[in-house]
Amino acid sequence: MKKVLATALILFVLCFFIFIFVVISEKSYNSMLMMYISSAVVGNNQDFEQKVRLLRNFVHENVHRLYGEHNRPDTIGFEKLVYGIGWCDQQSRVFMQLAKKQNIKSRLLFLKNEQGASPHSIAEAWDGQRWVIVDCTNDLDLSNKQGRMASAEDIKEDMSILLENKRLKAYGGYWQDPAFLSMYHRTARCVNTKKPVNYQIFHHLPELPKRLFLGLITRIYIFKNRSQFVNSTENLEYFRARICDLTGERKKAERLYRKMLQDKINPGLQDKVRFYLALLLKNLGRHQEAIAVLTDLIGASSNGYRQAQARDFRAYLYKLVDQQGVEQKEFW
Repeated sequence: MKKVLATALILFVLCFFIFIFVVISEKSYNSMLMMYISSAVVGNNQDFEQKVRLLRNFVHENVHRLYGEHNRPDTIGFEKLVYGIGWCDQQSRVFMQLAKKQNIKSRLLFLKNEQGASPHSIAEAWDGQRWVIVDCTNDLDLSNKQGRMASAEDIKEDMSILLENKRLKAYGGYWQDPAFLSMYHRTARCVNTKKPVNYQIFHHLPELPKRLFLGLITRIYIFKNRSQFVNSTENLEYFRARICDLTGERKKAERLYRKMLQDKINPGLQDKVRFYLALLLKNLGRHQEAIAVLTDLIGASSNGYRQAQARDFRAYLYKLVDQQGVEQKEFW
């Protein structure tokens, strides 16, 4: 009897591994990884608006508009988060993929100016009664007179929601022009509404089984796509470091980041590693260390856009160091 049970268990395990190996495509890996990441970002928060803010801030910190670096035109969420390059429509789509895993309905909007062109794209999230604005690119925290997240209708009635926003005031220029900002309440072209999917059972599973499963599917994904890593140990190590960072294994991620810098990887990859190491250190509250890493990045990088990004980030960190009690939700 024991032999029969043992044989049945072995067959079950083999079938399970074969099944996982077969079904792990880039799309399915993305779905499972985004499920895990969204759960890690949101944590135990159940409030709709808090969930939206946390996911919006997370995308804003991890996906950036940068010239001079490769950017895939499609939008596979984990690819944008790992490699960190994406424009406003791609940032919005990453938010939508994460929001879907939190049972939040969302849609992508191509905003329109007076001439009918689209200078910017945003997402909207459905709170059960109305669509609220989610601008990941600018990380705008917009509130209406009732203190709730603002909708396009709220902005149409009260443009001060945008004009008095601290971030847009700091931008200045056309970001303080009511005609330009009218794109936020003009009739926009809406595409790709994502319906909510309730994964509450997954969210409440113990951490260890979730992490073991994530490790398994990551190894399978890397094995199935080994051709893109086989001649580039640097990219494989970077991929592993970013997955650890994005899923909350920060100590392991820091160790991998620092090892890559010690191994003197290629300059372009050094830029990425230094930037995300600084972001990790900021999230751990180690601001002075993050400033030192960014200073190294600014001095070593040949990419002017990456240097400008690092300077903005460093200026923000200087404020955190100088101002005790500053709210952590205010990102650069």
